[in-house]
Parts: sequence; C-alpha cells; structure tokens
Amino acid sequence: MDISKDLLSKEFLSQFKTTKDVDSFLKKLHAKVYEGMLEGEKII
Repeated sequence: MDISKDLLSKEFLSQFKTTKDVDSFLKKLHAKVYEGMLEGEKII
C-alpha cells in the first residue's frame, strides 16, 4: 500500500515534535484500526 503525499502534508506532519509524539499517534491509530476491524467482524 502506497501512502500518498497528500496524506503526509507539512501541516499534518507539523503536529509531531518528537519521536514520542509519533509513537503515541501510531499506537492510537493502530488501536482504532483494530477496533474498526473487530466492529466489522461483528456485522458479518
């Protein structure tokens, strides 16, 4: 899967000041993706 340059705009990336900020965001994103996948399984 390719990540478009629009998704990683300067404005979006500017919210991250440290690697800790990036790690925190990725953990939250990971959790949201899995929650969404699990919700999808309940529907089927």
